[in-house]
Amino acid sequence: MKNFLSLTLNYLSIFLAACIFAFAPLPQFGADSDKLGLAALMAVFILTSFIHYFININSTEKSKFKIQLIDYAMLCLICAGFVSVMGSYFFKDSLAGFIKYALYFAFYIALVLRLKRASEYNIIIGACLVGAIWPSIEALNQYLFGAEALATWEDPNIHISEQLNRIYSTFGNPNLYGSYLLAIWPLCLWPLVHIIKKKNIKLWLKTGLSLSLVILILTFMYFILQTGSRGAWLGLAAQITISLLFCFLLLRRKFIWLNFALPTLIGLVLLYLFSRPSFSARLLTIFSSYEHSSNAFRLHVWAACLHIFKDNILFGIGTGSKAFYDVYGIYMDAKYSALGAYSLILEIMVEMGLLGLFSFLFLIYSLCRAAYKGLEIAKTNTLTSLSLTDWNYEKFYILICLIALSGLLISSLFDIVILRPQIQTLTCLLIALMRFYTLSKFK
Repeated sequence: MKNFLSLTLNYLSIFLAACIFAFAPLPQFGADSDKLGLAALMAVFILTSFIHYFININSTEKSKFKIQLIDYAMLCLICAGFVSVMGSYFFKDSLAGFIKYALYFAFYIALVLRLKRASEYNIIIGACLVGAIWPSIEALNQYLFGAEALATWEDPNIHISEQLNRIYSTFGNPNLYGSYLLAIWPLCLWPLVHIIKKKNIKLWLKTGLSLSLVILILTFMYFILQTGSRGAWLGLAAQITISLLFCFLLLRRKFIWLNFALPTLIGLVLLYLFSRPSFSARLLTIFSSYEHSSNAFRLHVWAACLHIFKDNILFGIGTGSKAFYDVYGIYMDAKYSALGAYSLILEIMVEMGLLGLFSFLFLIYSLCRAAYKGLEIAKTNTLTSLSLTDWNYEKFYILICLIALSGLLISSLFDIVILRPQIQTLTCLLIALMRFYTLSKFK
């Protein structure tokens, strides 16, 4: 009976996790009124995962949970949120926000407890890529036939010929869709690495599958550009920089022509972007300060948030958008109403104070340390000593997680869409993946 229950929960939990990542991008879960459906699905997955873990806790040594540095960092962050709730003047609204944070923390723990094999993570990554199909079709439709602006996304002072047709797919927000793609396109490298390193596969099949994945990656990157999300653009620039850096370091000895090809490719891409007024005009607005309406809005919100942080410096005002709105109204400029800080680090500072800020920085440190040890940079003493012959699947997977998380963190400096369900679930998965593939490095 115990074995039957364990087996049932085993398949059920994997199925639920796959459904979460496959269904999260659908428009039904993007609307505020339907987020409870995704939350309920997550809650059932968490429950089945915990029951499955406790049933099998004494069966094998491998099934036991071994806490890692990343787990401590995640725990510190959720504890900082709890402390801020306890000291908040808006306890009820803050508690509602904390429940959401607690749900995602439990979701991360459930992923760690339940997914113990690389094959199980491969299923989940496959579900993520399947889930990206419908948004991609809708994004292509908006790119070809135009997308209706659901909000004032462009400065009215910019000439119509220089305005970008900003796509948002099923997400209703180009910044949200851009951040989602920042997490998705690196996951396309996952099967690509496996196909390239696979030896018992026919060359024509390997070439066809690899080419298809490369085209998909380039399509996702172009869609990021077409969203017009400047935060996503900066995140993509960081991802491409890391990708090209490691590509050059690993392949420079085998392919000498990369010394000339990579700079030439970067130059051609930049030339193409600046040759299109809609791209170049949008890109240059990053440096226009208060002259651009979107910049002015963010700068005023950030100034108000710094005042809130200064007055609630230790433990913050409490978690959640409702608590933020209750307090922000006191500090805001009359023209600039907001439901968030439009910067993840500022949002954490306002909600959780210094305690939350240090916990967040601890999480970033733990992820960087995991990548540093997982890629064995310390072992080679320097990046220039890296060699492709020393790399296995695990190191490539760690690098993929690093690329995805770096893009999300850079883009989150200018927005808080990373806290939306479509992105936050992927962020939990990427952190769990980083932990899984660097586990042996911390023993």
